[in-house]
Amino acid sequence: MPDTTTPPSSSGGDRERRVSDIAADYAANGYTVIRGFADAATCREQLEAAVELSRADDDTKYVIAEGNPAADASNPEDFVAKLFKLHRRRPFDRFAHDDRLLEILTTIIGPDVDVFLSQFIFKAPEAYGQPWHQDSYYFPFEASHQVGVWLAVTRATLENGCLWVVPGTHQEAIYEHVPDDRPHATQAYTKIVDRDMSTAVPMLMDPGDLLLFDSHVIHSSTDNESTELRAAFVCHYGTAGIADHVPPGVNVFDGAPVVRHGEHVPA
Repeated sequence: MPDTTTPPSSSGGDRERRVSDIAADYAANGYTVIRGFADAATCREQLEAAVELSRADDDTKYVIAEGNPAADASNPEDFVAKLFKLHRRRPFDRFAHDDRLLEILTTIIGPDVDVFLSQFIFKAPEAYGQPWHQDSYYFPFEASHQVGVWLAVTRATLENGCLWVVPGTHQEAIYEHVPDDRPHATQAYTKIVDRDMSTAVPMLMDPGDLLLFDSHVIHSSTDNESTELRAAFVCHYGTAGIADHVPPGVNVFDGAPVVRHGEHVPA
């Protein structure tokens, strides 16, 4: 595959950053950030679609409720923590199959790639963050390393609960996770309690910035202590066929091909 640059949005960003450099940064640290990957229109369209779906009477949507909504919450989306199974829906499918993104993913994963999980995250004011965890704890697959792709739909700041990651932990095994024991914790949250996290760094992001991270990377987010929404669209990718290993009764996974034999599969 030619080593091309990854064209960002018209807002600027990592215009001259080569795919090989992105992959090398990812391999070294377990994560990498691509600034200005998506434009403002894409972020706005995704947010509007997620709000519309939250408000719709739609039996096909899969929702995890916010465990700690604000006292003055009033709109349906204020009570939603996450919407799942979006990568077959417009406009999210277009992003999940973005050619620029798939070029990076094939460099990291290989020539046959599936998207197996997608979610839109609403973190409204007063919502809890998610404790320290590794995504592979939730993904009991072989191979055990997948790639999370986290698009900042709104800005992510220290005040509104940005992600924090511990560099280099993609090289570590999966730690024991215990249930999140906070009152009103969001359903199924767990946490790591036996590792020093003092080397963690915050992922301060503007709308359109993209974070790629290995599923072994230890990460968390803090509570939203601001008056603004912190929203993100997240897809998880792995080697083709990975969703075939989903345990019976687990229904948040939905494997779909995005690359076969190095060729991008249209949305």
